[in-house]
Amino acid sequence: DPVPGHRHGSSGSGSGHRQQPVDAGRLEERELLGDHAAQRATRDERYPIDAQRVQQAPQGGSLIAGGDRGKRVAPYLTASCLDCVIAQRLARKLCPRCKKRVRLAYKNMSTAEREMFGREDVELSVAVGCRSCFNTGYSGRIGLYEVLPMTKELRRMILGRATADQVRDYGTAEGMTSLKQDGVRKILTHVTTIEEVLRVTV
Repeated sequence: DPVPGHRHGSSGSGSGHRQQPVDAGRLEERELLGDHAAQRATRDERYPIDAQRVQQAPQGGSLIAGGDRGKRVAPYLTASCLDCVIAQRLARKLCPRCKKRVRLAYKNMSTAEREMFGREDVELSVAVGCRSCFNTGYSGRIGLYEVLPMTKELRRMILGRATADQVRDYGTAEGMTSLKQDGVRKILTHVTTIEEVLRVTV
């Protein structure tokens, strides 16, 4: 949109558009108004709230309540608006035409692989590459998900400005599947690879 008081061009030969400096104060105000509007809409059960991007689901509630936005928006509004927090990553899917099934023995696993699979030998698939996938070994993408449903206890923790570690411990105790655990499932079902899961979850 045109900036008040600024002309786009002139009658001379050196006319042009000058970029105006960003007003950080106005951007901050817009973000705050957006937070309140989203929470009001969610409280009225009209729209979902997309608060911010997080690395893991447990960070969502804790950062909203205790981070920069938590300092500006009352935690009780956040606790009452949220139904769940979801973290998502996209991993490449193995090409169905050329993927190769292999058996990975425990003795040959790296430290990271042993953390993922435990002490058992596992059967999985690896990327090979063919004309169909342009020799990449992958075709398409698949989502890895971490879902933290809202409970009465979790609402209480948000009201108390719990840290991400505290929320994560609670979610794990309640059986929350982590991004990496969901990735392991998709490795063992031959959908993606160890390398892809480690790439998007580290």
